[in-house]
Amino acid sequence: MAPENGLKGVGMFKLQKSYFWLALAFLAGLLLGWLVIGWWLWPIQWVNTDPWDLKPEFKKHYILMAADSYALVSNPELLKARFKGWPPEDLAKLLNEIKRENPGNELLISRLETIRSALGLTEPAMPQPKAKGLNFLPFLRAILLFLVVLIVAGIGYRLLKSRPFRLRVQIPRPSTRPAPAPKPEVIEGEVRAISPLAGYSSTYTYGDIRFAESFPIEGAGEKYLGECGIEITELVASGDPPKAGAFEVWLFDKDLNRTVSKVIAIPRADEAMLATLRSYSQEIILAEKDKKFKLETDNLECWITIKDVALGDEGTFFTRLSVYFEIYKKTEG
Repeated sequence: MAPENGLKGVGMFKLQKSYFWLALAFLAGLLLGWLVIGWWLWPIQWVNTDPWDLKPEFKKHYILMAADSYALVSNPELLKARFKGWPPEDLAKLLNEIKRENPGNELLISRLETIRSALGLTEPAMPQPKAKGLNFLPFLRAILLFLVVLIVAGIGYRLLKSRPFRLRVQIPRPSTRPAPAPKPEVIEGEVRAISPLAGYSSTYTYGDIRFAESFPIEGAGEKYLGECGIEITELVASGDPPKAGAFEVWLFDKDLNRTVSKVIAIPRADEAMLATLRSYSQEIILAEKDKKFKLETDNLECWITIKDVALGDEGTFFTRLSVYFEIYKKTEG
């Protein structure tokens, strides 16, 4: 990949940044709506609830009031109406708990047994005292929050996997150094590229969604001078595999810490696509076999030749693109 201030952003990263921010916005909105709004600003409030949905102590108060009322009026129908819908097992357990909490109150125990008999409740086989002070709600909320974050992270991973986010250091291919070219005419005071350094070939084939190549530029004594490379910069259609409509070729000058680039696009690129590509480079090269152009800095010059072009679906995307890089070091004449 091309360096910019030490490292140039990967072209495919530009395609995937929107997916990353989309997943991040979804997670932020979910947490804002769920935790802040739902639990803090406007939490759920229960109104007109049934007596069996009350807190345990209020359930017991309700039972005691009903027992006192039944002792006064002895109306079985009214008693049954007051406990209509109450789960019988839960009600029987609560009666036992109240009796255990008031062991010396014979009058209260008698009234409780009276309403048990009137309601036809059976004695639980083995009463289980309910533990006090245990609240599992925060624990359950934490588990649920973890699951939500895990799901969102999984969605983000799938998106990035289908549209690779890559920031990698590529091991350069062995260079094929061309034979020294004849020196061009040197005009005094002008700058001319007279020292061929290396040549590299790169070929894209449809289906290689991770296509991105970079090559080192070395001078005398294997001194690192910079890099050049090519990568996908525009997808014209999604799918499997996605279809590439443009490539960015670049040249990095290490001494200047500067990167220059141009874009190779399909010949049928429309105005909308060209406008997008100009955000990468103001100069756009329409792909044509044997077309030659150059990238240039104060120290380096890279001639790029389009060796082969193949297009699919009436010229709407690349099925093959082969380019050749020829790098020179500039010296003053």
